[in-house]
Amino acid sequence: MKAFVKRLVLAWDPDFTKVTPTEAIMLEQAEANFARGDVVPDDAINWE
Repeated sequence: MKAFVKRLVLAWDPDFTKVTPTEAIMLEQAEANFARGDVVPDDAINWE
């Protein structure tokens, strides 16, 4: 049954992923930085 549910979820949303507790903390920190405007401007990146 578990394998069926996993296949069903992946068929419905192929980008479905789970994060580890550490990754969840890092994502929260990144979202907080973004909300404060603490981001790297596009012109500071060498896109070539």
